[in-house]
Amino acid sequence: GVLGMLGCAEDPEAALAALRPSLIFLCLVDQMHAALKEGSSEAAETIPHRKTEEWVVQLKDLLKTKQPAVLEKAKEILSTLDDELYPAESVQEYLELLGVLGDVLKEYQTVEQFLLSLGGA
Repeated sequence: GVLGMLGCAEDPEAALAALRPSLIFLCLVDQMHAALKEGSSEAAETIPHRKTEEWVVQLKDLLKTKQPAVLEKAKEILSTLDDELYPAESVQEYLELLGVLGDVLKEYQTVEQFLLSLGGA
């Protein structure tokens, strides 16, 4: 796996250094997705993504009319970046911020075991 190739599958600090940019990106995308889908009745569904689909047209119109609210959400996300994402000191913290720590710990006894599985060890 990637962590094994980088030689950091067994070193949590090295794993964090290798994964931090990707984890920050994933957290930001997750928050932006949640913010843009907020209030949508279709948010929890898997739906087609053709730009002519009715839900896409409605979402575009909603974003145009709710531009101040969207900008406010973007400010909140950037604040989260500074307040929570940059200061996070472990992969476990990022998994918690993503809301997937519980799922990881159901499958693996520890975050370290999860990282070892990513490293191909």
